[in-house]
Amino acid sequence: MRKLLVAIAMIAVLVAVPTSAMAASPTPFFNGFETDTAGWNGAITRQQSGYSNAGGYADGIVSASGGYHARLGTDGAFTTWGGYTDTFPVGGYTTSLTIYLDVSWASSHPDARFDWDVSSSNSSGGFLRDFVFNAGTTPSNYLGTPGFVINASTNAMRSSSSPSNPCPSPSTAPNTCRMPVYITTSGWYTFVHTFSDGGANGLQVDMSILDSSGNTVASWTIYSGDPMSAVGGNQYGWFANQEINDLPIDNSALEVSLTPTDKDQCKNGGWQQFNSPTFKNQGDCIQFVNTGK
Repeated sequence: MRKLLVAIAMIAVLVAVPTSAMAASPTPFFNGFETDTAGWNGAITRQQSGYSNAGGYADGIVSASGGYHARLGTDGAFTTWGGYTDTFPVGGYTTSLTIYLDVSWASSHPDARFDWDVSSSNSSGGFLRDFVFNAGTTPSNYLGTPGFVINASTNAMRSSSSPSNPCPSPSTAPNTCRMPVYITTSGWYTFVHTFSDGGANGLQVDMSILDSSGNTVASWTIYSGDPMSAVGGNQYGWFANQEINDLPIDNSALEVSLTPTDKDQCKNGGWQQFNSPTFKNQGDCIQFVNTGK
């Protein structure tokens, strides 16, 4: 019932954002929780590095960076990344969130789950589709080293998803079955969604997990099949299912990747707007469009 109330409250926030107030395309967002939890709503509190919860999940851990991080209750939490947008940016955009995985706690709490769900808007600024990291502690019948099993899909909640599913939705061409990853070392892991133009396959979302050293420990690609003409910008990031009390998060971010696709975009000072890659002058920009280098 409480999860339903949180979902209703979240919907109310979304409906309250008038279309006329939406930004055209995503703009950078960052909150590392050093001063507040601005941009986030729901069951979220800010805690100092080393915060103790008397032996609970991730007791006494150091923040991923800085002197503070956030902790989540089991009623979920969500962000709108600074507001919904209705225009897909040239070059796409990326969201990232760092989450602490406590393997020691997992060993005595089988099949406790969270779903980290980042959604895309349609070209009118409304909801288009969810892209979800389905994560959970290893089930009680798992015979290997305890830890977390994680996969990527377009579904959330226990009723329609499972981290252990080797063929989560969508798995039909051009998508394929996606094997889950097993993480057996405690630490901060960054969960990344990269939204890009997949051409004939429509919206492409690359979903990856990085360890604290920046090494990729898992990656999957989902093609939504939505034509880019129907795709807008960002919507929410939401812990749609959150069963681990005091789950730590840090460094929530949205970054816009601006890449030129036409040489005319480089002219009249346009070359200065791009960051993927950056250019020294207009000629560099045009050369990149022509050669990819």
